[in-house]
Amino acid sequence: MIQKGPRLELLRFIIEKHISSYHGHIVDALLGIEAISDARLYHWENEIAYAISNHQEISQSSKELLKSPTYGDGGMASAVRIVSIGEENE
Repeated sequence: MIQKGPRLELLRFIIEKHISSYHGHIVDALLGIEAISDARLYHWENEIAYAISNHQEISQSSKELLKSPTYGDGGMASAVRIVSIGEENE
């Protein structure tokens, strides 16, 4: 499900208005978004792993993500690695 909001609505408007310009760069644009997503997941995983390894509390939103990780974007693999770290520290 795509979240809606003013920023996304504006982006949709701009893309639809200039669709011919975007058409030739769609692959690079999507791969760029995926690269950003991968980097954010990597940094989040490292932050949570550090907190767990040092017996620190993690945020409620991080707990919720670990309970219901995403599929197909590395979320499940990340959650498994994080939970494994927690089990090692018990």
